[in-house]
Amino acid sequence: SVPFPDFDGVCYRKWSNENKNLGFILSDRSCPFRCTFCFNPTGNIYRQRSLDNIFEEIDFQVKNYGIRYFSFVAELFATKEQRVRDFCERMKNYDLTWSCCLRVSDANEELVNLMKSSGCIIFATGFESADDSILKSMRKGTTAAQIENAVKVTSNCGMQMAGAFIFGDKNETTETVKNTIDFWWKCDGKVKIDLVLLIPFPGTYSYNYACEKGLIKDKKQYLLDGCQAINISKLTDQEYFEMFSLIMELNLRSRQPA
Repeated sequence: SVPFPDFDGVCYRKWSNENKNLGFILSDRSCPFRCTFCFNPTGNIYRQRSLDNIFEEIDFQVKNYGIRYFSFVAELFATKEQRVRDFCERMKNYDLTWSCCLRVSDANEELVNLMKSSGCIIFATGFESADDSILKSMRKGTTAAQIENAVKVTSNCGMQMAGAFIFGDKNETTETVKNTIDFWWKCDGKVKIDLVLLIPFPGTYSYNYACEKGLIKDKKQYLLDGCQAINISKLTDQEYFEMFSLIMELNLRSRQPA
């Protein structure tokens, strides 16, 4: 029942033309998973638009704004493989390219090849850590083996993949940091993985944990300061600083050819 956005109100045509006919579609809202670092900006209830409604908007944007590449900006494009398959079968009828966000546990060879054949050129995913104890602590519901398999599958299929490792979970140690960094080096050239620090945003488990432990003493001031990364991990402050320095340095290294 919600109408399409007022594209003209935000100069969509001009912006899209300046960005090689790129367009955005919000296909889903929120996420059914509850990772400790995520605050779900579109609400706590996961809901999906029907494919009919999505393709109606695709037709509208193509006709009125000449969009040739669609980025589906939902936190999670789908929770069931069949929805992705149904979307791909319909998308094959369009001469368009697109991208979306899926979990690493969904990356199997058959599905990735189907996505590629329907015009998908890249999908984003949340790696978060390559250490199973941290993934469990984050309530991620995935494993390091699934991450490794997803990287292997997408690489073999010639699909681009992008993700990030988040450092600083409450159970992070020098050992778990090393495990993730070692995995990151193994992926050299195969997939783009950014390295970032965990920020305890209000509304997350990590934020509540930081407040409970007295690491955030003034909630208002924390907001005014822009929600900075703080050490809620098992690392000493010196170890945390060294981790921060390392990931900043590694992020500056060129991972893939221009």
